[in-house]
Amino acid sequence: MLLTAAELYYRKTGEKLTLMTKYAEFFQYADFCYVLLGEHGYPLYLERLESRRRPKIDEIITVGKFALTTKFAVPGLGWHTNAAGNESCGAPVGKHYLTVMYASLGLTGDIEIAPRLELTVAEKQFGRLSAKKQIALMNGGKMKYKSLPTPVMQTIVNQLREKYDFVQIGARRDEPLTGVKNMQGQLTLRQTAAVLANSDLFVGAIGGLMHLARAVECPAVIAYAGEPPELCYYAGNAYVFPDGDLLSRLDPQAMITAIERRLTEPREFPRQSATI
Repeated sequence: MLLTAAELYYRKTGEKLTLMTKYAEFFQYADFCYVLLGEHGYPLYLERLESRRRPKIDEIITVGKFALTTKFAVPGLGWHTNAAGNESCGAPVGKHYLTVMYASLGLTGDIEIAPRLELTVAEKQFGRLSAKKQIALMNGGKMKYKSLPTPVMQTIVNQLREKYDFVQIGARRDEPLTGVKNMQGQLTLRQTAAVLANSDLFVGAIGGLMHLARAVECPAVIAYAGEPPELCYYAGNAYVFPDGDLLSRLDPQAMITAIERRLTEPREFPRQSATI
């Protein structure tokens, strides 16, 4: 999302933002911003992108996971506690994360809500691992409300693997599933994006891979809990809500029904926008 916001800002103003992120790999081919790689708010090194200008550290401000120049700090991103007792980074009720980010940069008008990641021609050749319909999935995560329980995911795989091939992506620490091609911890971020771009569907919970799937236009079935739906809703995805904010209460049959239905629909996303 930060990549998309920085690009839109540059297109509209001609100015390059200075960003701090743990995921500088996504900015590898970006010529519209300056990037600092940071961990927990501490800059480690500068990733130079078509410029010799080295931003000063005092020009950087970190906001949650993101950082923008001090001139354009993101207001309104705070912390709220959901019904399951989990704290999560949120935005004002009724607004999408991207809308908040755009508004913080002073961008106005009718603006599309859709993160974008352009892959190179060579990158697009990677990631198709099956002759059948290919489903990428992730069952782990750093927070419970962003982690699909392994028994639920294994039930989905067991019931559908005769019809579809599954590729498990995500961190090496996530519990492995059986009956899948396991790519956990083996892919770079951009390779993960390529797998999603070449998959017919992504199945997971809300989180980074949900946004990455949308950025490469991979349809998704998302188990949604712990956040107000409008914060990171993407038109064109299918959403399954558990009983309450606990994914442990998620019905695997509801997920299977959503998967089967979404795979019969066109691989496209209705235009989603907001007026700022």
